[in-house]
Amino acid sequence: MDLASHLDQQITGTGSITAQRPDGSRAEAEVLAAGPVGVRLRRLRVEHATPRDVAAEADRLPEALAGLVPVVPLEVAPALGGAVLRTPREQVREGRYFEVQLAPGAVEITRHRATAEGRATESWDLTREQLRALVEGIEAAPSPAAHPAAPAPPLRDP
Repeated sequence: MDLASHLDQQITGTGSITAQRPDGSRAEAEVLAAGPVGVRLRRLRVEHATPRDVAAEADRLPEALAGLVPVVPLEVAPALGGAVLRTPREQVREGRYFEVQLAPGAVEITRHRATAEGRATESWDLTREQLRALVEGIEAAPSPAAHPAAPAPPLRDP
């Protein structure tokens, strides 16, 4: 069974719901409400069985998540081991936006609302079909490494 369908089947109530495949990949959803048709999430995290190239994934994910979570690369730092994707400014409505934290081994999606004090994490609603599509988009085979991982700089004595 694919990871997306397995996670969907595990969601029978609220809380932190996890699904794992034998290869080590796993999905975890922080579920605030669940019904037969949809779910309300605070967070979705997908961990890959093997690490992926951060820059290539930052290029691939906006299209893979299109229509579900509108994001574009905001900061991509393969040498530091991560990237941040965020809803483009012109698509932010009422201060609400999605943020994707990307690391070689995992992708985490949250939704936020800009406030006078900074930002607040918010939940969002998805149909179960949209949830499966979101996990499938993250789990899809990585694109060929368009940007090979940058080697770590050599250590130097001061």
